[in-house]
Amino acid sequence: MTKENLSTKGAEALFGAAMAYALTGIFVREVSPMWTDKAQVAVRFGIVLFFLAIYQLLRKNRVWVPSKKLAPILFGGLLSTIMILSFTIAIGKTTIANVLFVFYAANMITSFLLGTLGLKEHVSRAKLIALGFAILGLAVYSGSIASGNQGIILSIIAGVAGGTINLINKQLTGVDRTAVLVLWFALVAALSSSWLLLSGDQIIRTASLHLSLLTIVFALVIIVGAFLTLYGFQHFDVNIGSVIMSTELVFAAIMAYFLFNEVPQAHELAGGAFILIGSIVGSGIFDKPKSSLQPIAQPD
Repeated sequence: MTKENLSTKGAEALFGAAMAYALTGIFVREVSPMWTDKAQVAVRFGIVLFFLAIYQLLRKNRVWVPSKKLAPILFGGLLSTIMILSFTIAIGKTTIANVLFVFYAANMITSFLLGTLGLKEHVSRAKLIALGFAILGLAVYSGSIASGNQGIILSIIAGVAGGTINLINKQLTGVDRTAVLVLWFALVAALSSSWLLLSGDQIIRTASLHLSLLTIVFALVIIVGAFLTLYGFQHFDVNIGSVIMSTELVFAAIMAYFLFNEVPQAHELAGGAFILIGSIVGSGIFDKPKSSLQPIAQPD
């Protein structure tokens, strides 16, 4: 296969991943009549873990993580649990568009600060501009933050956790991604299940075969999104690929409008536009030479 064909396939994979991740907020909303928030996370990632574990066992060349990388992987699994639970609960507290806008802004700001302070990464003009747009976008929601809007605050927590995961991803360069995901998702399933059992919360609100099947589909969408992202960034330019992934914001807002009649207010649209611009600029597409940035960690 030629380089052009690989680039085309990579771009198509990233568009598919953006669509898959845009669907996650929709699925969270759709299956919520059956599952409580903690139960939904525990069940869907238990299903994800089941399929990934089978895939890992059936691989001809199975690869496991080196012991010296276990500490950052375990920390990443803990952060993934915080990110996913916060994101899931936030979806029930505000609009899907708001959750994703705020998540992306907090993620970009956290990634910038940790990359600059922790990894001593070069601070380019494009990164500073992207940071400014992200802060502007987040400032739009300052009133909601000050008033204690749980959906917005939880979205920020999810974004901060996701930005920290981006730092951990850099420490795991060269480690088999499937093996990492198996451990991460095992931790998400175990920790969310433990929290659910200890809290004594209800597990099933209303039993439904239709929603049970939809939960399985949700788990498969998460797996498909993860593998499309992995394939896409392996076969396409990271900078432009990050721009493609940011279209998740647009896809999610459009789908939420048509499915749930969620119409963002004018100031929310402005904030989302700032954050989308910041994501595009921050991808490094305008940097010379192009920077090698990590894609934003997704809440699934």
